[in-house]
This record gives sequence, C-alpha cells and structure tokens, in this order.
Amino acid sequence: MMKQIYRDFPGNISELVLIFNQHSVFTHVFEPNGNQLFVQHDAFLGRHISEVLPPEIIEEMNESIEEVRNNHTFCETEFSRIQNGKEEWFNCKLGLFSVENGSPEHFAAMIRNCTKEHETIERLEKEKKMLSAIAVAKQELLDDKRLKDALSFGLKEIGESIDADHVYIFENSIDYESGMARCTRTCEWAPYRSGNVMEFGENTSYRLDEIPELIVPLMDNQTLNKHTRELPDSLIKSILESRGVMSLLIIPIYTQDIFWGFIGFDDFHEERTWTDPEIALLKSFAVSIANAMIRQEFELESIDARHQIERSSRSKSEFIANMSHELRTPINGVLGFAQLLEQSGLTEEQKLFSVELMKSASQLLSLIDDMVDYTHFNSDEICLNNDQINMKALVNDINEAFSQMKTIENKFVVHVSEDVPGLFITDYERLRRVLIQLLSNANKFTKDGVVEFIVDWIDGFMYFGVRDSGIGIDDFEIPLLGTPFYQVDSSITKKYPGTGVGLSIVKRLLSAMKSDLHIESKLGDGSLFFFFLPTIIGPDESEEV
Repeated sequence: MMKQIYRDFPGNISELVLIFNQHSVFTHVFEPNGNQLFVQHDAFLGRHISEVLPPEIIEEMNESIEEVRNNHTFCETEFSRIQNGKEEWFNCKLGLFSVENGSPEHFAAMIRNCTKEHETIERLEKEKKMLSAIAVAKQELLDDKRLKDALSFGLKEIGESIDADHVYIFENSIDYESGMARCTRTCEWAPYRSGNVMEFGENTSYRLDEIPELIVPLMDNQTLNKHTRELPDSLIKSILESRGVMSLLIIPIYTQDIFWGFIGFDDFHEERTWTDPEIALLKSFAVSIANAMIRQEFELESIDARHQIERSSRSKSEFIANMSHELRTPINGVLGFAQLLEQSGLTEEQKLFSVELMKSASQLLSLIDDMVDYTHFNSDEICLNNDQINMKALVNDINEAFSQMKTIENKFVVHVSEDVPGLFITDYERLRRVLIQLLSNANKFTKDGVVEFIVDWIDGFMYFGVRDSGIGIDDFEIPLLGTPFYQVDSSITKKYPGTGVGLSIVKRLLSAMKSDLHIESKLGDGSLFFFFLPTIIGPDESEEV
C-alpha cells in the first residue's frame, strides 16, 4: 500500500512529507530532494509526533490533526523555530491520506522551509513603511516654514519606520577663530532618553580632520554603511563604542555640489547591514533636506533683498517728500511775486510774460504734486475712510474744479442718472483725486471739444465715467496706459506735458477701493475712461441730485 502511496506523489515535490497513523505515530518519511529539516529518518519511524517534532509546534499540530480528523479537510499553518541561531519559518499542510470505512487511517504532513518568503515579505513591508514615512517627512519639509521643526518631525517619522536607535543631522561650517572646518549636530532624534543611548556628552561638534574615517568617503559623495568593529582604531571608533553603537549608516548631504553635511542612522542592538533599496530611499530624503536648505537660503536672501528694497523705498520717499517741500517754497514764492507783478501796471507784452511765468510755475508745482502722490501711494498701504458723500455736493465740486483747470475752450457736460442715490459712502478724497485726474487728462488731450462727466447706478455699483472728444488712443497703447511713467507722446518736444504717473495713481487708488479702470478709445475719435465703484447707499438717499 505504501508503495502505491509513493507512486501517487508527484516526482517534483519539494516538501518533506511525514506520514503518521491515527495514533500520531510516524510510519513513513518521504523526502524527494534529500533535504533533512529536523532529524534523521530513523528517528521518525515508529515514534509519536510529540517525541520528534519541536515542542513549540506540538500543540498547534494536535489542533490541526483534530480539525482535519473531524472535518475531513486540509489544514495549513506556519511555525518558526531557531536553528543555528537564526529564526527559520516553515509551512505545514496537513490532510487525510487515506480513509477506510469512514475512519482516518493515515495523515500526511507536507512541510517546507518558507524562510525566504517571510524575509521577502518582511523586507517589502519595511520598505513600504519607510517609503510612507519618507513621503510624510518630505511633505513636512515642503509645508512647514520652520525648517528645524520640519526636520525634527522628519527624523522622528523615519527613525520609527526603520527601527533606528538614533538619527541625527550634522552641518559643516568654518570656525572663524581657528579657520578650521567643523561639523556640528543641528538636529537629532532618539527613542530612548536614558543610559548610553543619549549620553552623548557635551561635544556635539568635531573638526573634520579629527574624523577622516567618516568625512573622506562623504566628501566623495559616498555612503558609509559600516559595523563599528570594522572601523580602524580612531577617535570616531572610540566615540561610537563608548556610546554602544554597533552599526551606522551615514549619507552625505550636498547643496548645489557643496558638501553641506550629513545624516546618520545608528543601531545599538545589532550589527545591521542596510540593503540597497533602503539606502536609496534614505538618500532621497537627504536630497529633500538639501532642497529644503537651498529653498530656505533663497527665502532668507529674498527677505533680505525685500527689506533692502523697502529701506531704499522709504529713503526715496523721505527724500522726495523733503525735496518737494524744499521745491514748493521757492515755487510758491515765484507764483506770489508773479501775481503781484501782474498787478503792478505792466504793459500788455509784460502781462503775457507774467501769465506764462505763472503758467510754468503752476505746471511745475503740479508735476511735483504728481511725483509726491505717486511715491506715497506706491510705497505705503492706502487706508480708506468711510465718508458719507452728498452726490450734489460732489458734482458741484467737480464742476468747480474743471472750470479752474480749463486753459482752452472745452465744453463741460455733466450727466447724472435719476437712479443715482443722493447719499452714498466711500472715501471722498480718494474718489475726488481719481475724478480730477481723469478730467484733467480729458481736458489736456481735447481742443475745442467736449468733456463729459457721467454718473449712474448700475446693478448695485456706482458708475463714474469721463468721456472726451479728443485725440483718442491707438488700440495697442491702451493696455500700456497706467504703467508708471509711460506716455503716449514720449518725444523730446512733447505737445502734451506730464510725468506719466497720473493714471498709475488712479489705478492704484481704484485697486484700494476694490475697483478697476476701464478704457474705450479710438484714435482721432475721443476716449472713455470709466469704473464701477462698490459702495454703500447712505441712510437718506431720497434727495434729488
């Protein structure tokens, strides 16, 4: 019967097959590959399973036998045992071998060594865990603006995922007193806080020439993967031994081809040899640290540059403010004396000279005002007031202002829709500054034509528009208007004087008021400048405008 049993087994079976009867006594051993897993064949035959199988699996084996006997089915289990100081894993498949009259006659146990499979699964799980931790640590480096906190978090995440006893970062620097290069520990993580594990002493900084066994390979961008006992007798070896470090992995950190420092991983419990996939993953984190350092340096340089620009801008603003004051005083004096001169009985020709003198002085004063306003509005944050504005008073004010600025004969027309509320709330001075600037431009570029001031209430927004019948603007120049110092007429002998900052000021003020300037124009056929102003209707808007 057993010969038939042997013939029934496939010839390529790789497991050790143990056959025992219903009393758990071994009757045959079948070992096709000649691999001895436990003891010699003679030690099995005629003996009970409890006499020859490892004690740690007897109970589980008995439970499996009962399950197979009661259910007439197969049962599969795994167990481990220590062999030659190393844990070995085995897979056991147990089933009925033959059944007569409904009672089990024999059992067959197929046992194979599955240690390599367990090691592969364990390695993949470790790498998966490590990869997840590195991904989290990298994201923290990207999200957290405080680099030191992000590094501390990252070292903890990775240290826990790889079962390291100590993780640390050293940064290289120059000791300016001695002129020597040093490496200093800037960040670390360790799961234990007592004993040798954290008794690092006060010296967390070393001269690079004191630890060449570490530094030389790192300067060649090589990874150091060593057991402490393998290191030559040296300062670093004595330090590691005194701290109980059995093995270490050191990975260099380079920023833009410069040896910035290194990250290290210590093991106090075993002589660990890191695998190539593990090293590759940890190298990727070292690269992320380098990128974070570069980004931090760039941000610090950007902040410093911004502070320098702000200081320069403040200095410029203060200079312009001081100069404007110094310039206004003599110009006002020129204007005053020109007015007195005009009243002193001049000839007609002398009166023309006096008028031109006043005109030039007024124009110069206007240019100074523009430059001061431009500097102020572009260097400081604009604070708006909530003024309750009477629309009738605003229209009268604008009408009066236009009549004073009119140096050539242009017709001024005001259109106010009957839907416009009598009272509304916004910053009066800023709104007036915008409207006066738009009307001044319209008047300047229109000769013997019409300038219109339009006010309407559209979909909850106050609409303000200034239309003229002047020279118009080319389509390609419209997007450029409002660029500081840009002028349509940029020739040396300009027909239309100005600094080119008026519309820039208008756009800056409207932006602060949550609005924007729109322009419609055709060369030779006038222009329309308009904006929609978000505002609040006053408590009593019933007054007619």
